[in-house]
Amino acid sequence: MLALDTNVILRYLVGDDAKQQQLAFELIDAYSGQTGSLLLNNIVLCELVWVLQSGYQYSEEQIADLLHNLLLVPELVFENYELIADSILTYKDQGGDLADILISKTNQYLGATHTISFDKQACKKGYFTSPEAIEKKKP
Repeated sequence: MLALDTNVILRYLVGDDAKQQQLAFELIDAYSGQTGSLLLNNIVLCELVWVLQSGYQYSEEQIADLLHNLLLVPELVFENYELIADSILTYKDQGGDLADILISKTNQYLGATHTISFDKQACKKGYFTSPEAIEKKKP
């Protein structure tokens, strides 16, 4: 299995650099039919979203559709398919920041009851909980 960095998957998808896009196509096409041969880890996915939003002005809907389509590619493997699929669904339905959603869902998966944050937007969406909303327990 090979792991793809954000810039490789980005060139493959966006094609803003013809030479790099061709190399990305050749690499990915070489693994066609080899299920689970190319890894996209969670950090790469979050970085991909950030670059598409900030650098290419993709809408949340466009990004959610693109991410959903990546999940359907049999050659791609993800750190935790169910977790990222659920995070993408939440991103598509509720919007926000995929990184925040993934942090929240990962922490829940690992047993945390809350993810404490000062991020007011993420708290408002219910992904995180503000420190003020948590009952403090003394040791």
